[in-house]
Amino acid sequence: MATKPAEIRPTSARDILLTVRAAVYEWTLRTDALVWGANAADVLGLPGFDRIATGSRFDALLDPETPEGRADAIRATANTDGGQGVPYRATYRLRLNGPDSPALAIEDVGRWFADARGRPERAQGLIRVLDQSCAEAAKETVGSRYDVLTGQLERSQFLAAVQAALPAMGRGRKPAAFLIAAIDGLAELNETFGSEIGDRMIAEAAHRIRAELRAGDLIGRLSGNRFGLLIMDCNDKALTVVGERFAAAVRRSLVDTRSGPLGLSVSLGGLCIAKRDTDLEAIVTAAERALAAGRERRPGGFQAGSLSEAGHASAGDLELARSLGTALAAGTVGYLYQPCREAGGRRILSYRLVCSADPDPERIARVAATTGLSAALDLSALNRAVVDLAAEPSLRLSIQAMPEVLCDSRWTAVIRKRLARRPDMAGRLTIELPGRALTQLADTVREAIAEVRGLGIRIAATDFGRGPIDLAELRRLAPDSIELAGELVAQSAEDGATGLLAALAAMVRSLGAELTGDAVADAAAAIRLRALGASRMTGPFAGPGVADRPSPAPDPLSVPA
Repeated sequence: MATKPAEIRPTSARDILLTVRAAVYEWTLRTDALVWGANAADVLGLPGFDRIATGSRFDALLDPETPEGRADAIRATANTDGGQGVPYRATYRLRLNGPDSPALAIEDVGRWFADARGRPERAQGLIRVLDQSCAEAAKETVGSRYDVLTGQLERSQFLAAVQAALPAMGRGRKPAAFLIAAIDGLAELNETFGSEIGDRMIAEAAHRIRAELRAGDLIGRLSGNRFGLLIMDCNDKALTVVGERFAAAVRRSLVDTRSGPLGLSVSLGGLCIAKRDTDLEAIVTAAERALAAGRERRPGGFQAGSLSEAGHASAGDLELARSLGTALAAGTVGYLYQPCREAGGRRILSYRLVCSADPDPERIARVAATTGLSAALDLSALNRAVVDLAAEPSLRLSIQAMPEVLCDSRWTAVIRKRLARRPDMAGRLTIELPGRALTQLADTVREAIAEVRGLGIRIAATDFGRGPIDLAELRRLAPDSIELAGELVAQSAEDGATGLLAALAAMVRSLGAELTGDAVADAAAAIRLRALGASRMTGPFAGPGVADRPSPAPDPLSVPA
């Protein structure tokens, strides 16, 4: 007859836990209540349980330099709870009496259990205070899993977690989304302000993105300026909303640095992944392709992509490049004239000349940039503008160009031969330079801009608010006008970005430039733009582009007061 093993008495179990300096707990995520075994206060050296009675109070004791806590470890698990719970493990440090007090190294292991929607609902586990040798070994393990600068999963760990999550989507789980977020203009930030400021922006971007994650979502640092995101329970309908939410969260406010407040934005590309999508390399490539397309189309926003459309998109871009090249060679590039109205909307002040080869002008810019046609396209627009200005004495036009193009000998030849002796024409032309390109300009570019302005041609900086802002360069450039990215105005009512908009408008005023707005979609956006002190606007609300050269005339468009 088998002998029944002796059972450990409750008092003995408590003594054993005290001996190994361990304590058990149960955490209810919905209420944040954290219930401990009777010996927990003694293990941690606390007078009572008040300071560890909730998850948030316990987290307040974490060493600020600790890369992860219990909540992060739970969030970083991508497995599905099949009823037995999902294991997690974290190693962190506690400072019980302030940031300068001695640190306790803690090992935390447990299992979390899901609610009806598959999200973590409660966790049961055990903490153990580590001695010095164990703490050093744990520190090395944590350091190999987490990026030191941001505290997020490093690339291999993140991708391994995503790979582990893919099979779960084939067992009836709702679709997930894979996104890549890239900090806009990080190289320029490093060159202008130094790598310390660049690191500050990287850490801040990670912090702002992480704050938007739900339990079960994942974030990892893929490279210098890139983060990967796995968003659970996200379908095609929600994808763009989710992506734009992350973009809005990052740019919501300026970042205080030792060089002064700086703008921060990320561009994102991503796609939904379902049960058939198990090729992680293809998923990452598709997200990178969507990111590249989005950064050319609208930096600081989100672009959706897909595995099935990736090849078709490339073929479409190739066809557009061919048609652009043919039209440039034949001198038959088509253009539209987009109206620029008073912010009050009562009359058209000028027109923006844009290529009509594709309904999306930013796609044209992206394809032209990747195929080496940008300079030729900018030169074509200049030639067309000169012809139009000569034919219509009351017409005012703006054209878009990259700063470096102004140094092109073909460009300067047109400027000097056709506009230098026609101040009446030069005074009716504005050259728009993208703000993201106005960082640490070469002396030759500054000289070319100065020559253009000396002829009476106006200079405008566009894309203001979408990426890093080099105030020093803008002060040197002293543009006549600065165009605020219109989507910032449109989204301000939804994401609480009015403070950021006011700060950007104040910057423009400090530079002595006229404030304008782009991509204004409706009357509400126009009203917000006007309240910021803007004088003019472009976008759908200002009216559609026209193919025929306009003859300027009053064209009222009422905007509610």
